[in-house]
Amino acid sequence: MNLEFQKPSPNSPYRQGNIAKIQRIITLAIAVGITLGCTQPLRSAQTEVISTASVVSTDSELFPVSEDIPISPDSIPSVPSPDETQVAQTEGEMMRFEALETAIIDENFTPLTSYCRMGQCIETYYTFTYLDQEINGERLYETEVITHKVPMGETLGRWILPDAPTQVLCSKQRPMVVFSDGNNYSINNLSPGHHPGGVFMESDALYWAICHDINITEYSNNQFRREKALELGYSLDLTPSQTNQPFLNLMDN
Repeated sequence: MNLEFQKPSPNSPYRQGNIAKIQRIITLAIAVGITLGCTQPLRSAQTEVISTASVVSTDSELFPVSEDIPISPDSIPSVPSPDETQVAQTEGEMMRFEALETAIIDENFTPLTSYCRMGQCIETYYTFTYLDQEINGERLYETEVITHKVPMGETLGRWILPDAPTQVLCSKQRPMVVFSDGNNYSINNLSPGHHPGGVFMESDALYWAICHDINITEYSNNQFRREKALELGYSLDLTPSQTNQPFLNLMDN
């Protein structure tokens, strides 16, 4: 099996990410590695996997110190040097892409959308979903959305790996899906009660799958969508929109 992997460049913005999130990625990759003994073939023995530079958001980590306990040099947490941080992030970046490549080989993913347009047939899937935060009835998930593209009339395709994890905010007031290209955040504000336009199709399907475990693409009758959205507490007055911005803070914490 010949697979060609395009690794992230040395100047990837992903290197400026958070070590705690990198550790989660490493833990995930190790768990995936345990299952390497039983792999399944790719869609094509010559399928190409393409990955681009990655990014994660920047958070800060606090180390609380009790005033009742004498402080000794051994009790002070060590802070990695910039070089150590860069090495840890580089390793985490590599582990993330290796985990995604393994998921493709093992077919460890869930179908999301499938369509053909502009001379290509495109299938999207999601994998490695976990709950990041839950505050005031809202839930913020992170997941990996991978894409398989095949030119119409051909059998050889290629896999596209995401620049960064996709974020899904399950909220009755502000349902949204956020993609990132490494330098910018693309925010898709959704209206679950209405059939989405083309630009929102993938985000809409991902939102229903992650937040409500429903494959919305199986329902051609828009009446089901409206009734189910009202039942779940969504307003039909929500308006789909898309914005782009360089900074993102979805939940105050």
